[in-house]
Amino acid sequence: MQETMQKTNIGIFSGLSEEVVEELTKDLERIKFKKGEAIITEHSLSDNLFFISKGKVEIDKDLSNPDIPFTQLSTLGAGDFFGEMGIIEDSTRSASVVATEDVELMVIPREAFSDMLFAYPIIMLNLTKVISSRLRNTNERFVELMDEMLKKNRLMAIGLAASKIIHDIKTPLTVIVLTAQLLENIFPESAEFTDN
Repeated sequence: MQETMQKTNIGIFSGLSEEVVEELTKDLERIKFKKGEAIITEHSLSDNLFFISKGKVEIDKDLSNPDIPFTQLSTLGAGDFFGEMGIIEDSTRSASVVATEDVELMVIPREAFSDMLFAYPIIMLNLTKVISSRLRNTNERFVELMDEMLKKNRLMAIGLAASKIIHDIKTPLTVIVLTAQLLENIFPESAEFTDN
């Protein structure tokens, strides 16, 4: 009964009775992962939706950059789900998921998920709400990252400008010093004017 109550708190099952949720989830496969284990890998085939019964996971996106190989998109915990994008789009995984602590998951295969959507359209509405919320969060994160990048670029531009100014100041001074040394070598009598 306690597990059923937890499942009715999962956003995707909101608005469904405990009995319906119990019926929908009773035959689902339960799997466990240890902290640090990869649950799904970006670009792998996607045919399941995962509900987190216990624990937390991290959603990571590959950046294909040797300096920064990936970025963390979000952290999800008990009551959340992931894997919906691949099932909806019928495509490969758009990100990797790693257990940040020991985690227990319920697995919903694509066909079972489709059956749930047809039998209980409210699940689609709930799914849409969650995806919309995640999109909003992703947009906010994108704006934050762009702002950080612009600040870093401004600082880099200031650094480049400062080094150019220093170079521009040093270049005439270097020319003057070298000219004075050349004059001193050609005209030794000018040494009194070229010494510090």
